[in-house]
Amino acid sequence: NLLRGREVQAAYGQPPQDVVTVPLLVGLDGERKMSKSLGNAVAVADTPQQQFGQLMSIPDHLTMRYLELLTEIEPGELAGLSRSLDDGTLHPRDLKSEMAVRIVSQFHGEAAARSAEAEFLRVHRDKQLPTEVDEVTVPPGPADVRDLLVAAGLVQSRSEAARLVKGRGVRLD
Repeated sequence: NLLRGREVQAAYGQPPQDVVTVPLLVGLDGERKMSKSLGNAVAVADTPQQQFGQLMSIPDHLTMRYLELLTEIEPGELAGLSRSLDDGTLHPRDLKSEMAVRIVSQFHGEAAARSAEAEFLRVHRDKQLPTEVDEVTVPPGPADVRDLLVAAGLVQSRSEAARLVKGRGVRLD
């Protein structure tokens, strides 16, 4: 349509419009364009930990595309990483982690990005608790875990809490 518009403008004696096209960035869901309204975007204002975690959640097949579109990686380096993925010398998780570090570094600096990477690996790979965990004081006596989750502000409702408990998303210590 844009190129056709240039032809129409020329036919009417107008200077043709300039056309700039850019590749479409697929969002975190791996299916639709990245969009805040679709809930599949990484916000510039997010913390390094939030950005890193969101970027690690993308499907593996998008990692190379994110590197290409969102970093200043050289084409030769990108091709080398692709070969390493193909021959099995580079694990997709390791490539994705490096991609996330590069992107987060652009907004928060490399030190913050590496710190976010270390925290992510500690929690998700090593199965440790996050460094910063909110503490909640529980009143004495019996309590329903659903009520505790709501009182702590961790969920909006008892039914949301029940879904988390049923899905084994809650652990008491």
